[in-house]
Amino acid sequence: MAPFTAERGRLDSIPGVAHRPAEVLIAELGGDMTQFPSAGPAASWVGLCPGNHERAGKPKSGRTRKGNRWLRAALTEAAPAATRTDSALAAHYRRLMPRGPKQAVVAVAHSMLVIAYHLLSPQTTRIGSWGGLLRRPPRRADDAPRGPAARAPGLPRDAPAGGLSASDRRTAA
Repeated sequence: MAPFTAERGRLDSIPGVAHRPAEVLIAELGGDMTQFPSAGPAASWVGLCPGNHERAGKPKSGRTRKGNRWLRAALTEAAPAATRTDSALAAHYRRLMPRGPKQAVVAVAHSMLVIAYHLLSPQTTRIGSWGGLLRRPPRRADDAPRGPAARAPGLPRDAPAGGLSASDRRTAA
């Protein structure tokens, strides 16, 4: 692994990917991603592409193919570790958890592979554009606490949870 220390260091920045999964990624995919035109064929080769099969308007089995069993096993073992961090991957897992835990883990492993593809790709010159995927996303407005306790008493439904600020009170008066 001595020639690939820089690549392994970049892959270590992905939540849940430690030294061993990074080494498996490099061993199975190589140091650069020139063999794949995009992240989609790489995910298909590994067997982590999202399965969606529909015929005549009826959903059928959306199982993924077997693919590369070593890399698939390494990523699906690293995915639960990524869900215990405060990152976008953990938020992705929580959002997909109602579909089933296995499907959510495969989706997180797919996202980890896409991030690894872009970190190892020679076309990606700036890691900053992918660094946003490694951090937890900012809270959305629909993630705000709900219910009567979240609103200040006497305020209408569309008022912010913290009440009116001083500048809002001056403009309302």
